[in-house]
Amino acid sequence: MALPDADEKAVSDAAVAAEPTADSTDPTEPEAESPRPARGLPSAVRYAALILLVLVTIAAAAVAGRLWSEERAAAGRESSARDAIAAASEAATALTGLSYRRHEESLARLRDLATGEFRQQIDDQSGAFATTLTTHRVESRGRVLAAGIEERSEGGATVVVIAEASVSNNASEQEDRRHYRLRFGMTQHDGRWLVRGLEFVP
Repeated sequence: MALPDADEKAVSDAAVAAEPTADSTDPTEPEAESPRPARGLPSAVRYAALILLVLVTIAAAAVAGRLWSEERAAAGRESSARDAIAAASEAATALTGLSYRRHEESLARLRDLATGEFRQQIDDQSGAFATTLTTHRVESRGRVLAAGIEERSEGGATVVVIAEASVSNNASEQEDRRHYRLRFGMTQHDGRWLVRGLEFVP
């Protein structure tokens, strides 16, 4: 029986050595990483963050609503003050713009702007007032120089008006220019500002 040739045995040994074994690994191939569990916020933390977000939103809406209400209230007060000043200025113009030729019209205008005690005074003194105007042939042209709120309360206001009048009568050949400082007590009635009291301020 013939022995294997030395070259054939070397080739056989090299083939066996080249076959991979079950335990052999490629040292250059990276090891596969095992999947990591997804990391997230705990449910309690997420719930607390959601509650915080809701509270912040509600608080912001409340602040915005309060600011809007305050702006509306301020605008309403400013508008009401302007109306009170306008009504007092109209009353001052009526008081300083009198004519013996139109005394009934002048008294009616004053009466329409008055209420309470002041209106009662006009009614009580209307006869004497008309007599004075016609007897002395009084003509007066008035205008308002300045007006402003002195005090303000719920449904009421005190308005100070500075007015000027050019007055003529049968006792003087020249017009007499006069200045008045008038304090009107105003009250709001059915959406209108009316004069409840009048004071001449030195």
